[in-house]
Amino acid sequence: MKSEKSKNIYLENILENSPISIIAVDASGKVILWNKAAEKIFGWKQSEIIGKQNPIIPKDRKKEFEELLTKSLKGENVIDFHTVRKCKNGADIHVSISVSAWKDEEGNVIGGIAQMIDITDRVSAEKSLLESQERYKNLFYCIRDAILVADTERNIISCNPAFTEIFGYSSEEIIGKKTLTIYENEEQFLELGKALKEHYGKEPFLYTVNYKRKNGSVFPGETGVFYLRDFKSNVTGFIGLIRDISDRIEAETALKQSEKKYREFFEKDLSGDFLSTIDGKLIDCNPAFLKILGFDSLEDINLHKLHSIYQNKKDRNELIKHLKKNKEISNYEIT
Repeated sequence: MKSEKSKNIYLENILENSPISIIAVDASGKVILWNKAAEKIFGWKQSEIIGKQNPIIPKDRKKEFEELLTKSLKGENVIDFHTVRKCKNGADIHVSISVSAWKDEEGNVIGGIAQMIDITDRVSAEKSLLESQERYKNLFYCIRDAILVADTERNIISCNPAFTEIFGYSSEEIIGKKTLTIYENEEQFLELGKALKEHYGKEPFLYTVNYKRKNGSVFPGETGVFYLRDFKSNVTGFIGLIRDISDRIEAETALKQSEKKYREFFEKDLSGDFLSTIDGKLIDCNPAFLKILGFDSLEDINLHKLHSIYQNKKDRNELIKHLKKNKEISNYEIT
C-alpha cells in the first residue's frame, strides 16, 4: 500500500514538473489536470482552470478537439498532431499534440491526456524558409541569364530554363553531366577550374570563358561564380550565373576598330587637329598641328600653355564664348 502511494506521488511529481505542457480532460471536456508548464504556456493558473471546460480551444477548432477526445476515449493514440491553441492573452500559438487515454486506478478510461509542445517559433521559421525558397525559386526560373548548379566535382545538378534556352540542352540531357560538356574545349574548362581553386571558399567572382552550345556554336560568357554551402559553411558546390556577352564583345571590337580608323585619319591629316580642355590644357594633337606651330611635342606645348599660341589672348576668349553658345563652330578665323 505504501509502495503504491509512493508510486502515485512520484508520478504526480513527474506530471506536475514536466517541462512539457500536460493537460487532461474528462469525457465531457472539463479539465482535471493542468501542470505548471501549461500555466506558463497558456497563462491560466491551475486554480482558474480545474473543473472547467478547456478554454484553449479556438472556436474554429472545436470539432477537431472533440475528434481527438473521442479517439482518446476509445483508447487510440495520436502522436505529433500539429494544430493551434489559444492563450489567456488571446494570442494563438502553434502546438504539437500527442494524445492518449486517461485511466483511473482500475484501468477504466475516464478522459484524455495531452502533451503539448509550443512550436510557434519552428512554424514561423519554416514559413520564412518556405517564403525565402519561393522567392529564390521565382528568381531561379525567371532570370534571363543561364544558371548552372554543380557539385564540388563539377557535376551538373540543376539548371534554370534560361540555361536550356541559351545552351540548347534540355535539363534531362544536361543534369548529371560534367560541366566540361558546355565549354568550348578542355582548356577553357581547366582555366575556370583553376580560378575556382584560387578563389575557393572566398567571395563570389567574375570570370569570362568561351562556352559551346549543343549545336556547336561558341560564345563568350561572363560567369559570376558563387559558392554553395551547408549549415556549417562548408562548400558543397558552385552556382554559375552565365551571361552571353557576344554583343558586348562585338561592340567593343567595333569601337576599337573605329578608334583605330579615326586615329589613323587624325595622325595623317594635313590640317592641324587638337583636343583641349576649356581652361587651355592640351589633351592631344596631331603631327600637323605641332609642325604648323613649331613645337616638338605635346608636352612642349603644355609647358607654354595653349593660350600662348594665340597672338591675342582675347581671340581665344572669343572663340570659347562662341563655342559655348553654339556648341560647335567652323571656318572661324583668328590670327
